[in-house]
Amino acid sequence: MSSIQNQRASRIQELVPILDVLYEYGYRIDPGNLNPQQFSCDLHGSGMDRKPSGRVYPESNNWYCWGCGKSRDAIETVREKEHISFSEACRNLEKRFNLPEVDWGASEGTIENDEDAFALYTNPKFSEFQERCRRILDLETEDKDLPMQKILALWETFDQINFLVGKNVLTEERGVEAFDKIKEKVISLRKTHVGA
Repeated sequence: MSSIQNQRASRIQELVPILDVLYEYGYRIDPGNLNPQQFSCDLHGSGMDRKPSGRVYPESNNWYCWGCGKSRDAIETVREKEHISFSEACRNLEKRFNLPEVDWGASEGTIENDEDAFALYTNPKFSEFQERCRRILDLETEDKDLPMQKILALWETFDQINFLVGKNVLTEERGVEAFDKIKEKVISLRKTHVGA
């Protein structure tokens, strides 16, 4: 995750109460109660959690589900509820909670002072492939007939490629190759699923 993404995540963790996020999604909790609360989680099994297995911890601004075996913060909750990427979940929360836009030139000086890193964000070739891949995944995410776990795994890969290119671990050319592999995987997944 780039320093910009770290900045966004930290700000959301600090300013967006997990109680409000859960309450907006209809979970049976009291947003005014700052004590840990138990509630039913719909993110595992059939979605019908008869014995409340989720527990929110307002002091750490996250929650844990024993049924899922997983801890979630506001961003992860939105990602899973909406089936969207990390960046989209951040945008969603920033908009819903009226957070000002992040200053993209003020992230520890890494973009503003590093010409190579700045060039990454303005390079039309990489950003074109990045946008194409994002659009493909957007379309597939909307198709509820495809296995959502596989689509979410592809979103994770998409985010990881952007992170690795942003950190200069992968060259832009290798990032484009990786995006092509995601596209091939999506096409293969569609053919396999539609043909089944």
